[in-house]
Amino acid sequence: MEMKQKTKEKGITLVALVITIVILIILSTITINAAFGEGGLIEKAQQAKNLTEQATLKEQESLNSLISEYANIMAEDENTPTEPEEPEEPPIDKVNSKVGYYADIDGDKTVDGIIYADLAVAKSGQWSDSDGAYSYSAITNTKDYYVSQTNYEGPFGTKDVLTAMDGDGQDRFYVMALTDFNPGTYYCWYADAYDNMNDYATATSGNFGTGSTNTGTMISKWNGSVYGTQNTGSYSDMWGAIQDEVAKGWFVPSRGEWSAFADNLGITDENYGDYGLSAYYWSSSQNNSNNACNAAFNLGCINFNDVNYYNYVRLSTTF
Repeated sequence: MEMKQKTKEKGITLVALVITIVILIILSTITINAAFGEGGLIEKAQQAKNLTEQATLKEQESLNSLISEYANIMAEDENTPTEPEEPEEPPIDKVNSKVGYYADIDGDKTVDGIIYADLAVAKSGQWSDSDGAYSYSAITNTKDYYVSQTNYEGPFGTKDVLTAMDGDGQDRFYVMALTDFNPGTYYCWYADAYDNMNDYATATSGNFGTGSTNTGTMISKWNGSVYGTQNTGSYSDMWGAIQDEVAKGWFVPSRGEWSAFADNLGITDENYGDYGLSAYYWSSSQNNSNNACNAAFNLGCINFNDVNYYNYVRLSTTF
């Protein structure tokens, strides 16, 4: 009985061994097929290697092309003559008046106007009678300026052109435009304001240096129809027409600014036409409840017209 039991155990062990061997053979076959068969690991590894080599080759070709283009650009730059930089001009002095020089306000090499007052030098004067009196004090913390053009030939003679340098400081110069606003066109001051300007004594000023403030005040009143309806006269009111230019920094000169312009530049009733000036120009200064001041070059003095009358307009600015 014991012998049969041992024989049976040996038989089971042998069967298990055979099964194990068969399983191992199957697993080996699967592994070999996975590694070496079509689409197996070895083939995929070879494909990956080939793709990597191709990508590396394309990348090298692109790099070589870029290097070649860069070399060509550098060669062109070396053969192209460079324009010499303009030397930095020294700033002008702050002692001597520059009235009569021209102004390039924005540095674009275009002349924008004629300088008629230099705040580095104090000045009091009078154009014709007492209505043409003006004065301005000297200031010290002005911007720096340099000569950007020499011997410019303009309507006020041959003179250098000044441009502001980078940096802080107050505007030093008052500048009058070289041409009328909308040349050949008349404008009313504010036609419907006739006899309606009861606050004329405080709304605007005739003093030098108040033109910009006057202009802002009157545009605000005109936009709000404070003195009456807009554009009711034979010609358009100037306060509506000039607003785009005012947004750029221009303004209608005050009575004192017109006086300084005429007096400092030596403009008279005999020579005003030589400078391209018209006979009459509006100022931004009110005179009474129905009229405003104007620069009457054909009379050689400050004059007055009713606000529903018409004159030409020329604008001023500072820089």
